[in-house]
Amino acid sequence: MTGQEPPPPIRREYHAEAVGTGTVGGQQVRVVLGTFETPYLGIMMRWVGTQAHRIADALDPEPCVPWLADAPGALVMLHLPEWAPDVPTELRAWCADGEGRQSARDRLRAGRPFTLAAADHSGTYCVWVVPTHVLTVAPADQLGDEPRIPTATGAGRSS
Repeated sequence: MTGQEPPPPIRREYHAEAVGTGTVGGQQVRVVLGTFETPYLGIMMRWVGTQAHRIADALDPEPCVPWLADAPGALVMLHLPEWAPDVPTELRAWCADGEGRQSARDRLRAGRPFTLAAADHSGTYCVWVVPTHVLTVAPADQLGDEPRIPTATGAGRSS
């Protein structure tokens, strides 16, 4: 026996933040739109997609959304030049791009950070995810991309 203790078990977790930055009154302002952390990559990827859609829908809402129903004229159409970036379209396109989402998943699974960012005249919108290692009581190899969901077999039984 060498007297050395084995290293403590660690597992990967994913920490994420959705952020909007832009100029307000001549000052650069950063607004955290949401944060999330989980040890499950699949759940993290769903959160990233949800945030991308949420930002896109906030910047470019459908005229029929309930919160605009009682506010006629609340939406003003901005006619931007063809070359101007369209953040809502970019974010929605990433959500619909299975290959792009898989690339992000592979990057995170390999332990590298991922950033989804888009910018236009109103600001820069970013959803980023950073994989980290944390001490755990459960062996790291017992966690997959998704939590285990108990089956109905044996549910409610006690021994």
